[in-house]
Amino acid sequence: MRNEIRIARKKIFVNDDSSSVETSFAHGTGYKPAMRDIFSWTSKGWNALRMCRKKSCMNSAPPNDPYVRYVHSIEELVSTPMRDGINALCLKRSLEGDFAEVIRHLRVERGITTLDRAELLALPVSEAGKIAIQTMLRDQEQLQEYGLDAEIDCVNGYIGHDQQGLMRTDVCSFHIDRATDVADTYLCTYAGASSIGVCHEDVIPRAQIPAVRKALLEDFGGADDESFLEYLTENFYDLHYEALPDARMFSFGVGHLWRIAVDYPGNPVTPCIHRAPDPIEGEPPRLILIGWVSRTSDALRLVTDSRM
Repeated sequence: MRNEIRIARKKIFVNDDSSSVETSFAHGTGYKPAMRDIFSWTSKGWNALRMCRKKSCMNSAPPNDPYVRYVHSIEELVSTPMRDGINALCLKRSLEGDFAEVIRHLRVERGITTLDRAELLALPVSEAGKIAIQTMLRDQEQLQEYGLDAEIDCVNGYIGHDQQGLMRTDVCSFHIDRATDVADTYLCTYAGASSIGVCHEDVIPRAQIPAVRKALLEDFGGADDESFLEYLTENFYDLHYEALPDARMFSFGVGHLWRIAVDYPGNPVTPCIHRAPDPIEGEPPRLILIGWVSRTSDALRLVTDSRM
């Protein structure tokens, strides 16, 4: 049995002793999106998108968002089922500690650096910095107790972020996470800009934009049929979305711990569409926690796609 989760251009493989499950970050081997997932749009809609694509509504938190539910503990965050349209759970928190000081003491190259416990504890930080480190490690340990593979990352920009091909497929593009089996994604930003969510009614698949689809079809070299959909899947193109005019967006905020829905066969809710913030030259790195869980497995290992 194979399970694969795809997020933007990253893969995670999940291996289980009893079922030999594999999970990857971006799409699903053996799982094809249904034709109902491929939307069609009128020429009027496309013209509106071209004229107004930069116009949107951003909230620092999703007030009265019908798809977000707030919880009061990590136990509730992990155990609450997503249903009745809810595709994101949030544990709102105001964290103590100086996370910016932790970043100042880190020596990281450009890209994503995973930080281990020993490395963090060895940093020569103040008492406020130590509180920040203990907070991150406690989050990581609590999630691991629930069978998650949670890691603490320092994000110092993205390698290849400014080298886009036919269509943008990096983590700073609105995208969904997809799996071939039941899975969830966990996110927390401790310092720096946070992830951004958008209501799923307010986006369109980027591969459906006429100019983009034309370029993809030319690269594919075939007809717009099932084989072309497989091509979109293999190249991560069908995971990515474009926000419509007046799209309702919201920030995940700093310190809050989120669990967001992944697209998998039989999931009763729509996947949460989100993206990482665009890196800004000169801004300090971000400090985040990211975790994944597949309920068919206790062991996960991260494999980064070569294009990241």
